[in-house]
Amino acid sequence: MKVHIFGANSSPSCTSFCLRQAAVDYGADYEMFIATAAEENFYVNDCLISVPDIERGIQNVEEFSSILSRAGFHLTKWLSNNHQVLSTVPEDERANSVQINTLDNELHDRVSGVQWNVASDEFKFIVALQMQPQTRRGILSSVNSLFDALGFLSPVILEARLIY
Repeated sequence: MKVHIFGANSSPSCTSFCLRQAAVDYGADYEMFIATAAEENFYVNDCLISVPDIERGIQNVEEFSSILSRAGFHLTKWLSNNHQVLSTVPEDERANSVQINTLDNELHDRVSGVQWNVASDEFKFIVALQMQPQTRRGILSSVNSLFDALGFLSPVILEARLIY
């Protein structure tokens, strides 16, 4: 088998395994940061990292593309809150929202299920709760309907989950 079926139940675990294996197989040829990030900073198919300066961001684009292309991955949907870093990425490999807008506009994109205001570098949640009965079951149903893969809301919603 040379490809994996997109959307299968096993897809997230297969992706995670392949990314980790790429870090093991090729990580010695790159800085430790790149191998570690390839192994630990992906959530299914989104990679979130923060770097201290523009030069490091540009270097990350090159090295991430290199290490993962050696493993058969072609990275796309690149997004950065810095023009210089983003300019090193070919236009057809940038996120769709960047191809349509510029960073000067109020550019928003979804990153691991969370809205990201790219220009201000802020995450936000759009919550559309349905009316539930004011019972333990209704409150837990509402709280558990929030998708927060990165755990930003955990301190806030922990109190509501503790009523269980």
